[in-house]
Amino acid sequence: MAGQDGASPAPAEVRRAHLAMVALGLLVSTSYSVGALLAPTIAPIPLTFMRFVLASGVFAVVMLASRTPFTLDRGLVFRAGVVGLIFVAFFVSMFKALETVTPLSTGAIFALVPLLSAAIGWLVLGRRLSPAALLLLVVAGLGAVWVVFGGSLARLRALALGHGELVYFLGCIAYAAYPTFLQKTARGDPPVRLTFLSFLAAVVLLLLWDAPGILATRWTELAGWQWLGLIWLAAVPTSITFYLLQYASLRLTPAKVMAYTYLTPAGVMVIESLLGHGLPGLSVMAGIAVTLAALWAFERS
Repeated sequence: MAGQDGASPAPAEVRRAHLAMVALGLLVSTSYSVGALLAPTIAPIPLTFMRFVLASGVFAVVMLASRTPFTLDRGLVFRAGVVGLIFVAFFVSMFKALETVTPLSTGAIFALVPLLSAAIGWLVLGRRLSPAALLLLVVAGLGAVWVVFGGSLARLRALALGHGELVYFLGCIAYAAYPTFLQKTARGDPPVRLTFLSFLAAVVLLLLWDAPGILATRWTELAGWQWLGLIWLAAVPTSITFYLLQYASLRLTPAKVMAYTYLTPAGVMVIESLLGHGLPGLSVMAGIAVTLAALWAFERS
């Protein structure tokens, strides 16, 4: 595993990368509860646009505070543009899919991301998983799918794949390619600068995607709670997690980075319970336990 300078990262850095991804999995979980409150009141593309605009503002302040120089070259612009495109493709495909498919279907497809990331890492970087590691990854994925479907075989059997699922699957492929792309093209860019430019690229791409819808949104009429929700999404599940993902992607294999997405269903369950929406059943708890055990064994393999 190579770091930004081509050398293997120190064990302490690897441990920090694992902790970064644990934090990321838990922080991303909050976006589902907050997003569920905002989604009925703001159209998907404008919501994502403002999320990246505010996140760009957060990292502009971070760049000033850390005195990171704002220098550009064609390689950096290219990398930031591709990273911005990856995240726009993922979010837009998810929102488009949700117009015609259920959250259960998207949750099941998203569980394929670590396996897709492992396949892309193998094809591009030559990073192969051992049979035991592959089995653990599959078991963790099955546990996550079980949690997504609420421990119900009937709901799982009712899963049907159509055009919307295909759209989201393509977005998941783009997202799964992120760690491999970053490792393949890393040139020692300061993470703060690359993150900031990636957010700006996402803003431009979203404007190109739906400028009329974004301009038609009555931003000045949003309630205070809506702005608080947008600020939370921009500062935490977007800005902080994006930075953590960059950090870990340069220190762990693609499969190990994306495997932490299996923490998200468990995190959502915990947050929903804290919000007073009830505890999951024993069957779902068993799925969470299987996922966590398999993930722990996989990350140690």
